[in-house]
Amino acid sequence: MSDCINKREIMVNSMQRSAHHAFIMELLGSTDRHCFLNCISDSSLFRRKFIQSNPEKRFINDLNLNLDDEITGNLTPKELLVYSVEMLLTDKALDIFHDEKTKKSAGKSASRFYVTWLRDPINNLASHFNRAKKNAARTGDASSMKIEENEKLKAATEVWVDHWQQVKSQDAGIGIVANLWWRDDEYRTQIFEKLGLAVPHRNLKMTQWGGGSSFEGYHVDQAAPSIEDLESRYELYLDDEDFLAIFRDPEFRNAVEDFFSSFPELGNLSSVWNEIKQNS
Repeated sequence: MSDCINKREIMVNSMQRSAHHAFIMELLGSTDRHCFLNCISDSSLFRRKFIQSNPEKRFINDLNLNLDDEITGNLTPKELLVYSVEMLLTDKALDIFHDEKTKKSAGKSASRFYVTWLRDPINNLASHFNRAKKNAARTGDASSMKIEENEKLKAATEVWVDHWQQVKSQDAGIGIVANLWWRDDEYRTQIFEKLGLAVPHRNLKMTQWGGGSSFEGYHVDQAAPSIEDLESRYELYLDDEDFLAIFRDPEFRNAVEDFFSSFPELGNLSSVWNEIKQNS
């Protein structure tokens, strides 16, 4: 389709602290002539002030793109355009994805994909909890560790449930379970095939977004965490009453149970979940 600006366009909807940027960097590594717009918030993909305040993290491309040209619609053809949203419920993210303003801002694409990226709930919430704990230490507000008082922790459980429903149903696009992506080369290859992309080398470096991991400070060329690290973040908090309280909400608890029942290959984490159930 010669009138298309983008050969492929991909929106990635994910939780914060889910290692989704490592996935995105692998997408970019699959082809040349790419552009990535980090953490968009509406149908205006190329937001001048947002990008200019931190272009190295919000306007990643190998095309030497001119931001003014992209904003005014003088778009450079791309093999791959990727943009991400974080902590959005599926309906809201899809509203942006299907908005005619989004399509105009991106330019016509030969193929468009909506992707939901989901990390297991125990380690994802442990990372959110660890970040909340750092904030509580900084502010001296111990009550902010209580799920009843912390809007961000509550939102994290709500978004996780919503994203799990999408990954399970695959109704609106492609759902990816991060743990399977890390563990299973065949699973990863199948995802790239669905997207029509070549399978790149695995990302071996910590990504810079969000300060790297919430458990360790970021530095340039830092090695990416191992699967064992990514799947053991919960260990610090298995005896923490405030952490365990997160899993008492009935809707979240049922969704977590459904998740682990759906993936017997995550047996080690299922055992942890059984322990959390007993203690919470």
